[in-house]
Amino acid sequence: FILYKNRKLLKERVVRQKWGSIYRDFKPKYFYFELLTLFRRFILTAGMVFISGEDAVPQVVISLFTSVVWYTIIMEYLPYKDKTNNAIAALLAAQMIANLTMMLALDTWTTKEKLAVTGTEYYDRFTFEFFLVATNIICGLLGIIVFIISTPQIVKFIKFVTKKIRKRARRRERERREYILGI
Repeated sequence: FILYKNRKLLKERVVRQKWGSIYRDFKPKYFYFELLTLFRRFILTAGMVFISGEDAVPQVVISLFTSVVWYTIIMEYLPYKDKTNNAIAALLAAQMIANLTMMLALDTWTTKEKLAVTGTEYYDRFTFEFFLVATNIICGLLGIIVFIISTPQIVKFIKFVTKKIRKRARRRERERREYILGI
């Protein structure tokens, strides 16, 4: 309520000093996004306490739905001032969706294993284990990408190296043209 009441004064020093930590990372028109973030975290943590503890499926489904909605919001509005923060938020949301999907699949698989075994069990198990490992590898790679993107020194080093590589490629191309033309 306080942010909404002062939304036209967000650039004023007094408001920035008092409430700026809540909205400073977001574009001015998305000053309220930190509250949405808090609400999402509430649903993913405290909200799960009120849902059945014996069966994890309802918790995973609600978490998955929340994560898909959050991913859609992040991709649609790109609320952060910094493009890197938008990319990190999207990657983390995608990682959460992948993890929750695999949790749901794992729960379904363990329930299925308790039932009668068929002749195709080996192939089903191999396929499921392949997707489980692949999803974990993808989530790990997303984590590494987020780490790289969020570390300014690494980004600066990558830009430096790519600039050197491009410069060397341009020089080699120029030398190749000169050689062909006989200059």
